[in-house]
Amino acid sequence: MKGVFVGIDIAYKPLRKAKRILVKYGYDDVDFTVCSVENIPFKTESFDIITGIFGALDHTKYYLKVFHEISRLLKKGGIFVFTVLNKFALDWITKVIINPRLYIKTIKKAKNVFTRVTIPLPGGGRIRIPTHYYNPLEVLNILRKVGMKPIRKYGIFSILPANFREKKFRGYHKILCKWERKLTKVFPFNILGRYLGIIAIKMNE
Repeated sequence: MKGVFVGIDIAYKPLRKAKRILVKYGYDDVDFTVCSVENIPFKTESFDIITGIFGALDHTKYYLKVFHEISRLLKKGGIFVFTVLNKFALDWITKVIINPRLYIKTIKKAKNVFTRVTIPLPGGGRIRIPTHYYNPLEVLNILRKVGMKPIRKYGIFSILPANFREKKFRGYHKILCKWERKLTKVFPFNILGRYLGIIAIKMNE
């Protein structure tokens, strides 16, 4: 392995684009590998830090295997920085409270491990993919099972809407953004974000 950093994706095209962007800005020490997150082709304890941000851990049916795989790849004392979709997001709770039909639908599907989320495609059209929403206790239990311990917990998009566009970033968004930065590590906002942000360490056995 030539590079200090390695990026993976299940598709070649995003990696090619990432490589082009990094080279443009002078980062030419990054290697890329096409693989699934459930089976990453590197030796045990190969990495000091692994990241999985915004979607990497939400759209696989084998999410438990993924956490085991990440633990395998991390060195003892290694750090895992990741985000997962939160089943108990504050914005969703608010919608459920004010919409009785949504409340009934949520109760009916609460026990389902997966739901299907519709995602727009860059070239047009849409695709529905299986998605797992985690709850905070579930994440802690999974980390414990794979020999990791959380050292930081954050709520991401706890009060700031997650669906704004940069060109529509208004004055009240700036206010909410400032408050979110202050509240992101404070209970209960650290467990009520649209995403749960976790920094975990692999324990020395």
